[in-house]
Amino acid sequence: MLGCQDFLCSFPATAAALFACALLVSIAAGGSSSASADAAGRVEVRHDAAVFTASVLLNLTGYDEENADSFHPVRERVRRQMAEGVPAELLAELKGFRSSHPQHHTRYVIFALSIEGPPSFALREVEAMAPGEGGTGAEWQEVWHSEVTRLRGDLAGLELLLAKLWAVPAVPGAFREAEQEALESGRPRASAINRGIEAAIAYLKADPSHLRLKQVIIPNLLMSHRQAMGVPMGCTTFVTVEGPLDVNLAPAGPEPMGDPHEFLHLLVAPATRAPDLVEAYPARFGELFRRAMTYPGMQNAYRSHEGWVDECLVKAVACRLVYDAGRPLAPLGDPACPLAVHETVAGYLLEAWLYEKLVEYEQGDLSFVEWFRQTVEETTEEAVLEQLQSLGIAVNEP
Repeated sequence: MLGCQDFLCSFPATAAALFACALLVSIAAGGSSSASADAAGRVEVRHDAAVFTASVLLNLTGYDEENADSFHPVRERVRRQMAEGVPAELLAELKGFRSSHPQHHTRYVIFALSIEGPPSFALREVEAMAPGEGGTGAEWQEVWHSEVTRLRGDLAGLELLLAKLWAVPAVPGAFREAEQEALESGRPRASAINRGIEAAIAYLKADPSHLRLKQVIIPNLLMSHRQAMGVPMGCTTFVTVEGPLDVNLAPAGPEPMGDPHEFLHLLVAPATRAPDLVEAYPARFGELFRRAMTYPGMQNAYRSHEGWVDECLVKAVACRLVYDAGRPLAPLGDPACPLAVHETVAGYLLEAWLYEKLVEYEQGDLSFVEWFRQTVEETTEEAVLEQLQSLGIAVNEP
């Protein structure tokens, strides 16, 4: 995904970047979600009116991106309904707003997560988090406050337009018509992701405070296939907005395990976001970071070293858990080459290194936080570059 900020994440592998945020509003508690929801263990599926309305606006104003051969049938139907149902005067106003606010479409969707649902679409208050409040969201409080302020400044007035759009009868009608289809599309994903989350908690030997964590999936059939983004909501909930899926499922097995990518960001945060390590990243990995930012799709994707390091680690863990089953690294071109190497080529230059180093964690007695700290302290950029060369990966010059 282009233009992605550190506080939001998009996948699959060609996209990138995560985030850091703690918004003290849980979609699970209500918000702009509809009353209908499905739950599978730690994962809940919801349909969200604010996200739907923002996506209608995007589809009316030039968002034609699609990773599949054709739009999802719901997207095709809603685009047709909106073309017929939205008055020309309002359509011109929507297009004018998009033209004067040329933000990436994912920012419009994230904005929708920070407001109330219909009919008001009012901005939610972002409150201060109590020191020491549980979960891992606290690591991102300060960053989220600055990011949500910037987001609302960049898209000031969007909530008013969304309220106007919802007042068009075709919009709530289309929302209700699409609701069951959206929930049904998310059920297989929820079950698979729940299996991935439980495997991740066991793998990382997460402490008891993490056991309260859960994920809310908002299927958005008005987005492109194989696209998603996520943000932490409060201390215990991670919310993802996901286009038509299956995405990030392990390829085999009667009960496929989903890639718990977004959830992993919450679990690894105590390791990657430790203040002294965050301060050390530029000196330890600055050259690799500069090189990584030259790759297609990575330019300006991360404003911080820690966001990039965090993403490399999450991808490495996901590959060991879901995709590569811990198989050894192999060079590009080798039939046994794991996904971790292919993702490294996309600019996640620490991923293959961390993937291999995780063997020491799996075989040792250190906690995940202790292992990661030791790994950072012992890793040199020269050693990483040597490994990349041995894997047949040509590293861009900064």
